[in-house]
Amino acid sequence: MAYGMGGSIPQMNLVVVTAEQTNSTAIDFTFMGGPGTGSLRYLNATIDGNPADPLSDYQPDVGSVWTYVDSGSFPRNHVVVAATFDDGSDQVILDTYI
Repeated sequence: MAYGMGGSIPQMNLVVVTAEQTNSTAIDFTFMGGPGTGSLRYLNATIDGNPADPLSDYQPDVGSVWTYVDSGSFPRNHVVVAATFDDGSDQVILDTYI
């Protein structure tokens, strides 16, 4: 341990979600899992700042997909997905434009 460092290093939770625009009105999110899957509490997503969340308290299985559908056509969209873990920590796990 280095001088002046006390305590332990916090655990890093890691999970992955992908997003793909499947047609002019739908974006599919796929949960890919990761080492933090067992401690994942839920996911939150936004598209251009608007909620695109899966079902509340969504604890996805690896490979599961949820679809966000909008009645209009999508131009280039800013997609952000955040994960909340059992220890109360939050992490942005996807921040992209599609």
